[in-house]
Amino acid sequence: MTAVATSILIVEDDPIIALELEQVLRQQGYRIAGKAHSAVQAIDRLAAGGIDFAILDINLGSGQSGIDVARIIHRKYELPYIFLTAFADEHTLTAAQEQAPYGYLVKPFQTPTLLSTISVALSNYRRLRKG
Repeated sequence: MTAVATSILIVEDDPIIALELEQVLRQQGYRIAGKAHSAVQAIDRLAAGGIDFAILDINLGSGQSGIDVARIIHRKYELPYIFLTAFADEHTLTAAQEQAPYGYLVKPFQTPTLLSTISVALSNYRRLRKG
């Protein structure tokens, strides 16, 4: 998957951060498969298909979290994702690690770090799929 061929779902409850992610990713040639501001929206968008990669905020306000979305990705979909969160505490990190993400970034993020994390995640995913 190259940037041009990769469709990314952004799951982020903060509209400003979601817009920033969308702009950065589009500038790099990624396609935005959609933006979801809640776990329910993310699950609906995943069910619609056409997603190659997901960026998941962990804290999505009330209701289900990004970790809940990751559990659903594991059960129903075969796609890589990273967590992007403001939380770096041990409890959150442990809960995230249990879902085996392809990356974990703490906000505020730096654009080069975001892009390199996505690139490495996609590369690792491709390598694992080849066996």
